[in-house]
Amino acid sequence: MHLSREELLKIDKQFIDSLPGKSAKELCLLALDDLKELHERLGQNSENSSMPPSSNFPWARFDADAQADEEEPDEEQVEATDIELDDSDEESAEHDENADRSDQQDSPENTDDRPKGNKPGKQPGATGHGRTQKLPVHDTIIHKAGTCSACNLELDETCDFTARTGHYVVDIEVGDATGPGIEVINTKHIYGDTTCGGCGHVNRLMPHRLEKTKTGGLK
Repeated sequence: MHLSREELLKIDKQFIDSLPGKSAKELCLLALDDLKELHERLGQNSENSSMPPSSNFPWARFDADAQADEEEPDEEQVEATDIELDDSDEESAEHDENADRSDQQDSPENTDDRPKGNKPGKQPGATGHGRTQKLPVHDTIIHKAGTCSACNLELDETCDFTARTGHYVVDIEVGDATGPGIEVINTKHIYGDTTCGGCGHVNRLMPHRLEKTKTGGLK
């Protein structure tokens, strides 16, 4: 870190305005390096750094515990399986016969001809399970940054815009005496990058997301 907490408390708009152009630029570069370092620290956890697992967020530890529970077999199921295998001599004989076949298949001569296993997840060519019903779009709203975050220049319609993401919002409107009934309104919202015409900085505007609290909820 280039700037300490005490130094940051002394820097305000009046101080920055009093600096010459070159000094203000150097201060901006130092603050930029500190900001990038802070973002990297926020993204660190026990999986991508030397931090212990106890330093993870509560919801991250909960997800890991839940995954471990799913992978650990149930003792009752294991015992039931052992009992079923010991109940019948025929089943034991079939098990031995299948084991012999498995040994033959695992031999070096048959290893190359054996089909490879599929990777976890959705297989190529499999039918998806997305929403099949498509509602007509009544209106499209493009969300752009209003001002440049670098030079504070106002961004108008002449600035280049590139769509990055979007979503649909479905509202239900209740009619009145002149038009009774219920109407479903589907609005498409688009978010993306706006290039500043002054300094060339790319300003990205994304949908608002709720932040997780320390207890794992949303705020």
